[in-house]
Amino acid sequence: PLRVFLVSDVEHVRRLSPGGRKNLAGYYYVNDSGAIAVVPRSSDSNWQFAVAPKSVLFHEYAHHLMRQYFPTGYPPWYAEGFAEYVSSAAFRTDGSVDLGGPGMIRKPT
Repeated sequence: PLRVFLVSDVEHVRRLSPGGRKNLAGYYYVNDSGAIAVVPRSSDSNWQFAVAPKSVLFHEYAHHLMRQYFPTGYPPWYAEGFAEYVSSAAFRTDGSVDLGGPGMIRKPT
């Protein structure tokens, strides 16, 4: 199972992150006690790469799915690319899901 911790905002995510990294919107962490994801309830509109909390949750959950169901050594670019792909999930009213939409936070300004 994946324990998901929703914290108030990305500043709290960063304070709780291993090493206190300043460029995170969420993170996935595994140790002997299990797996956790820490994601914000609200986005940080002042941050250069502000992203919707829902997308952060999907991104971190993708890391969990990859480790649980496809455990092997992946290059970081592949693991992050897969998580970015899944983070774009858009649920339609008919029950279908769109994946692979453009990552608008990555576009040049």
